[in-house]
Amino acid sequence: MRCFGRELKQRIIENSLKKNITLLGYLEDDRAFSLIKSSQVFVYPSYEEGFGMVIGEVMACQVPVIAYDLPAYTHTFKKAIQTVPLGKTHLFSIAVLELLVSNRERERLKQKGYILAKKYTWKSTVERERKYL
Repeated sequence: MRCFGRELKQRIIENSLKKNITLLGYLEDDRAFSLIKSSQVFVYPSYEEGFGMVIGEVMACQVPVIAYDLPAYTHTFKKAIQTVPLGKTHLFSIAVLELLVSNRERERLKQKGYILAKKYTWKSTVERERKYL
């Protein structure tokens, strides 16, 4: 992971993005959720997920999410997030920009996400898991 961090920092410098990107590292919950809530869009370029708990937390903060189209999202979040085919970084960046300029789409995703996130309380999640097991 350390090498990746150095490589990422180097790429940020090489692409003159130092004024636009801040690598924050670990944040306490209060600070992390405050930052999320103040965001226009949550960019989540994960290549693999088991469930995507982070997406649920972000949707509960009423922030629209853009992510790669992963199998883990198909039955849970797919209708409430913006997805892009896995690994299509150029399409991902275009989708982020489009979402940033479209107040209407951001608001639509924000509302759909918030409604969906309310269904996934800890209590309801435990009950579903208990029934599954």
